Amino acid sequence: MNAATKWAVVDDNDPSIQYSPGWNREEGNPQEYSKNSGEPYLGTLHAIEQDGSLSFQYHGSNIIVWGLDLGNSSTRASWKCFVDGYEIRIPQSSPVPQNNWPLCDDNGMLNGPNAIGLHTLTISVTTTPSNAAFRIDWIQYNPQPGFVFDSPDGQRSTTMLVDNTDPSIHFDECWAPWTYLYQTANITSQGGQVTIDFIGTSISWFGIAEPGNFSQPAQGSYSIDGGDDVSFHWTTDLGMQLDRRFLFEIDNLSFGSHQAVVKYLGPALAPSLMLDYLVIQNASTTKVATSSGLGPYPSTTPTSNQNTGSGIAAGAIAASVVGGLALLVVLLLVWFKRKLSASRRRSRYTQATPFIMPAPAYYHVPRQMSGGTVGSAKSSMHSHSHSRTLSDPFSLTSEHTPMLGAAQPMARGSSETLNTSSLHPPPQSRPPSAMHQNHSHPLGQGISTSPAETLPLYEEVDRGNSR
Repeated sequence: MNAATKWAVVDDNDPSIQYSPGWNREEGNPQEYSKNSGEPYLGTLHAIEQDGSLSFQYHGSNIIVWGLDLGNSSTRASWKCFVDGYEIRIPQSSPVPQNNWPLCDDNGMLNGPNAIGLHTLTISVTTTPSNAAFRIDWIQYNPQPGFVFDSPDGQRSTTMLVDNTDPSIHFDECWAPWTYLYQTANITSQGGQVTIDFIGTSISWFGIAEPGNFSQPAQGSYSIDGGDDVSFHWTTDLGMQLDRRFLFEIDNLSFGSHQAVVKYLGPALAPSLMLDYLVIQNASTTKVATSSGLGPYPSTTPTSNQNTGSGIAAGAIAASVVGGLALLVVLLLVWFKRKLSASRRRSRYTQATPFIMPAPAYYHVPRQMSGGTVGSAKSSMHSHSHSRTLSDPFSLTSEHTPMLGAAQPMARGSSETLNTSSLHPPPQSRPPSAMHQNHSHPLGQGISTSPAETLPLYEEVDRGNSR
């Protein structure tokens, strides 16, 4: 037995079911077909009396197809059902004509959380000598987490079926499983009640008419969100057990969290009140705050078939994650921008250490360039900003560092040889924008773009003067 307590219900008239040519919509069916198992869901069936097919895509597992069975296997239509190309079980024919009979089910083939996913149901109908019609009423399956029961684009209008064993249904001590059908809750004590927490816009109660000879009709009442009690009545047919019997509906509710309280009022010689399942329109298991004062409550759906929305909760979680990441990126960009601006200001206004000329030494002095100025201080700063290393775009270290510190004089005639190539590289290896940190070029004045010329070393100048 499947332990799921919340199911998705799709009517035969739902646009998500794709029919081949030859199908017709029927408004109800003869009354004798509905005595044992209730009327068609939402009062409609889809029928075909020729070769044809239908297909239905769904996200979930454990699928069951319900429809009208004429009750005679020799005259019934011939059909086969497939899920993703695999043939699934067709139950035995009903002994008598009745609605809400299982036409096919996967028999647990798609049971469990690992089976949840996108699947395609296909039903193929073949003509028989009796030309009996094949009639489908509704489809039931376990939805995957994040399922939205009612599609906002109108492509699906799915309701939720809630079994009487679901934890959102709270029976008092007067209730017990019915002896003849343990899946059904039964109450015979006057004043006993059940409380139902749900999210949706309407809720319908389906039970079973207890068989027997009762002299009086039964009476019950329901209230919604602490409102006034509304009474309802029901009777049973003599010697007849009526499955899936509709007792009442609470509709026209605002979307949100609601609480219904149902009471059994007797009298003593009346049939008992039974609950088989509930049907909720615009259902959701997402926490929703309402104006009725009822706080949001946690979902009670089992993990294997938890329905949390177009994923309403999944979409909300995804939006929150994306929004949080976007905010984090913006904050990081603002922080880096401020850090970069502060570093630039410190680099611009830092006082240079005065250079005191020592005895003649070996180092290169770039020649002051002549010619027209190019740009301004602002463009000079811009040019400086593009000289950062590619490996660290936020580093303030220039690619070209013409001078690492004050020159160290070397005594003439020293035996130590100075590598002058590291102190003054060839002019063509230095970009026009590279400037000596102790150069006397004014800060606000541009520099010439003409190639730099290398002056003779101080040693050469000194020797020339000594001659």
